[in-house]
Amino acid sequence: MKKLMNSFLILILILSLSTALKSQEIIKTVRVYNKQVDFNFTGEWQYISTDLYLFNENRFNKMINDLYVPKSKRLKKKAEVVENVLITTTLDGLKNYENIEYPIYNFRVTRDESGKYNTQASSSEVIRIIDNFPISSINNYIGAKVKVDVITSKNKSYLYKLVASQLQNISDLSNPTDAAMQLVGEFGKMMERDAAGKEYHFESTIRLYEEQDFNKRFHSLSIFVFAPSTIYSPSFDTLAISEFITNASNPTISRAVLKKNIRNSSYPFMVTVNYKSKYIPEIPDVVDFETLKIRKAKCENNYQSGLINREIYNQEKLLIEFFEIFAQLKLDVNNYELDYKNKISEDYSRHSFIIMQDLLHLKNFHREILISYTNNPVFENKFRQIYDDFIGKAEIFLEANNKLRDIKYLVNTFMSLEYNTNLTLDSLNREEYLRSLYSVNLPQREKNSNEVKSMNFWISQLENNHFDKIYSPKIDALLSLEINPESYKLALELENSMRNTNCVLCRERVITIIEEFKKSYADYEKQMAFNQLEDLKTATKGTLYEISKKETYISKNLEQNYFDEMPAHIDLIAQDFTALLKDKEELQDLLKKDYYYSELEEIESTFEMIKLISTKLVNGFETICKQEPDLCN
Repeated sequence: MKKLMNSFLILILILSLSTALKSQEIIKTVRVYNKQVDFNFTGEWQYISTDLYLFNENRFNKMINDLYVPKSKRLKKKAEVVENVLITTTLDGLKNYENIEYPIYNFRVTRDESGKYNTQASSSEVIRIIDNFPISSINNYIGAKVKVDVITSKNKSYLYKLVASQLQNISDLSNPTDAAMQLVGEFGKMMERDAAGKEYHFESTIRLYEEQDFNKRFHSLSIFVFAPSTIYSPSFDTLAISEFITNASNPTISRAVLKKNIRNSSYPFMVTVNYKSKYIPEIPDVVDFETLKIRKAKCENNYQSGLINREIYNQEKLLIEFFEIFAQLKLDVNNYELDYKNKISEDYSRHSFIIMQDLLHLKNFHREILISYTNNPVFENKFRQIYDDFIGKAEIFLEANNKLRDIKYLVNTFMSLEYNTNLTLDSLNREEYLRSLYSVNLPQREKNSNEVKSMNFWISQLENNHFDKIYSPKIDALLSLEINPESYKLALELENSMRNTNCVLCRERVITIIEEFKKSYADYEKQMAFNQLEDLKTATKGTLYEISKKETYISKNLEQNYFDEMPAHIDLIAQDFTALLKDKEELQDLLKKDYYYSELEEIESTFEMIKLISTKLVNGFETICKQEPDLCN
């Protein structure tokens, strides 16, 4: 009975060991830690990278011997022989690549004569399984699953089935890439080294997007422990690594950092470190239609291939459209400069209009983008600066000469008026804006274009406002004054001030009013001159009365005293007297005429003539009477 019981126990032990070996659960993988940084990864963080670090790989040897070496010599001959320890991983969020199980390590296991196993395990510094791989969504989640399988002489086919299934998965990809072909090569290397009895490490980092630079940032870290299945929850000290990740704004991870902050010597374990990367749009050195055509095709291909998400795709399309407007502006500026240099024409107004349209188009596009995408993280962080930089480059193009510079100022002024609803302008601002709006000679045939109509509208608004605030009060003040030399002086000062204004409407209105004022002042001057002349005529008539009296005396005395013979000195006086009589006759004619309807010049001339002749007569008769007093009595 005792012998029967012993045999039964032995049978149960054999069955138990056999069942355990077939289960493939003797060594299990347990995720004992997962930590993600407190950072808002927005949609622009579209790319992920994952690094794998294996530690304590030498501990596989003890576990294999503890779990797979039968204690009974009778069982050793029938036990499965362990040949490999295979570590694989799968990653979430990689679209079609989610179904692929990546071979990471395939360690060779040998057995000595005593039946003990020697696991030939060595780890790499780090294995980057994927690098800047575009994820399928903007979810802030990256998942990695690590698995360990013990390959024995009895389940060797598992390795071949794994390879076969993964090759099938790769062949099912709708759009295989170079990365998929590299993965096929990795499976080939693993099988080749297995056949040669050598261990295998994953070597080919999967990269789908290598043309761009990326702004990489630490995302999360997980720890997977390889432990016997009999241990439900392996103990693990993660306090130090948690503090390190929490206290660093963007932790820098390396094997040395992990070894320092993760202390565990009981089991092998693998650390998966995930990073997210931003898309950085390419900033072209040359912007022309040929390079933009290539960029547009590349953008479409990248989107269709899943290399960029829809948000990036939309931003790239808008940026390309912006670059096309920029390229057209650059081309038109170059054409203008070439024609100007070669003196193709005397009239460059058409060139000016085209360049003005280009710059307006570019700046309006930029403005609409800012309105639509401000507060959009993808735009704000990566695309906005490119727009701003190229707006700056466009303005530099228009610094080549004064004519181009005037176009730039014209467009800037126009946009300031169009879109600045709270714009407050003083007189100096209005003058400067009008100077700018008038500075560019635009072709007459474009007068009905939207651009010219809009600019004329703003010119009208500015000029009417300027006239109302600056010149209308001055004109009202002038017209309220009496017309006299003082008010005329003010009118001339106002007229002179119009020489420096850029307000054409103001100049036209003020000059019209000043001209009317001048006419009124001319009438005033004529009336004043006429009044002076009349006063002079009245006064001169009194002078003629006195002169006529002396004339009578002189004529009578010459006739009576020198009838027969006239001495020489008297003859000279007589000649002067005769000349004075002719002047008197002329003066009388001047006094008889009515000058009311005469021109100002005639009135002023007559006034001077009357004064002159009157003075001549008075002086002449006084001289005669002084020389010969007897003639005047």
